[in-house]
Amino acid sequence: MAYFALREKETSIKCPKCGKTLKIVRSCREVKMRCDACGSSWPLSEFINQADEAMEEFIQNVYIDRI
Repeated sequence: MAYFALREKETSIKCPKCGKTLKIVRSCREVKMRCDACGSSWPLSEFINQADEAMEEFIQNVYIDRI
């Protein structure tokens, strides 16, 4: 049986631009934080100090070279 990790997950972390919640998103090459409301995105490293349970759970299933 194959296991496929989530490609994105809603977090409780607020967007610095608009204040809406951010999603953590995994692409083929990297993981980033994205706001669907205003369309902004940032490197994951800018939000590590704010990591919530959703982010920590998501990162458990990501290859280290994408973080």
